[in-house]
Amino acid sequence: MNIMTISACTKKLSDSRKVPREALAYVIDSTGAPVCVLLPFSTWAIFFAGIFWEQSEIVDLGYGSAMATYIHAIPYMFYALVALIIVPLFIFGVIPKLGAMKSAYKRVEETGQVYSKESQKWNKNGNEEVDKEAKIVDFLFPILTMIIVQLTVGDMFIAIIAAILAAGIIYIPRKKMRTNQFCDLWVQGFADSVSALVIIVAALWMRQASADINLPDYVISVVEPFVNANIYPLVAFIVVAVLGFITGSNWGIPAVCAPIIIPLGAACGANLLIVIAAIVCGGTFCSHACFYSDATVITSSSCGIENMEHVYSQLPYTMIAAGIASILFLIAGFIF
Repeated sequence: MNIMTISACTKKLSDSRKVPREALAYVIDSTGAPVCVLLPFSTWAIFFAGIFWEQSEIVDLGYGSAMATYIHAIPYMFYALVALIIVPLFIFGVIPKLGAMKSAYKRVEETGQVYSKESQKWNKNGNEEVDKEAKIVDFLFPILTMIIVQLTVGDMFIAIIAAILAAGIIYIPRKKMRTNQFCDLWVQGFADSVSALVIIVAALWMRQASADINLPDYVISVVEPFVNANIYPLVAFIVVAVLGFITGSNWGIPAVCAPIIIPLGAACGANLLIVIAAIVCGGTFCSHACFYSDATVITSSSCGIENMEHVYSQLPYTMIAAGIASILFLIAGFIF
């Protein structure tokens, strides 16, 4: 919902400033999961804190609660921190435009097109006129309805339906749009989401297949003989990141790996706070970089570009963040 809301709010503004959609998608994706893992009140933090607290080795650290332990691990979440730092450096040109992102900026400079020909099908209504009489309530009322319904019934699907109906209640009587136009847009919105849903469903199949063949257990058993306390956080980050990237499971893989990685880390004398951070960052990398993770697919769809264009344009920056994070995990393993 964070991705879809921000993209809807900023897409026209970004287009008016002649910013490539690839750059917009990169910024939105990079401020998604990396921000969530650093906030102790996010669903990411609550989920991972609960997963880690199930391990007796984490309880024995003595921080008193699952969330308190998670908060102590936040300073070591190097991938999330580096990914966020890179965003303003990219925006202000300190980090240059690389690869497909450079080509996207060149396209805008030469043609003025903020998206490629391949992405035109995602922007059929791209030339519609902006409503000069739009009011902030037109945005806030549906969003607040969605939040209230979600908190009340605990079901995001119902909350989204309520938000759409709330939009109809305030748009149609004020003649912001006709009833048939409202219904057509509702159907079109669902149709535009189908391809994204197909990719996510395929990713779920792959995740289940990897679990059925015990892929996480196998990879960890291969790595286990070569680890020690100093390099263990780096190994944990790489293993979770690679498995997550392969399966597209940014929550499932860390949840499966934690009961194996944490006891092994305790046995070899590694700093478990850094190990926790490494596991979380591995899942964050998956959400950010995997081309069929839910965040990546929804970002590209919401920003109106082909999924692989988003993947290729942001890949250099995710790899830079992963490389720097790997070095920091290695250093932290020797220092702390």
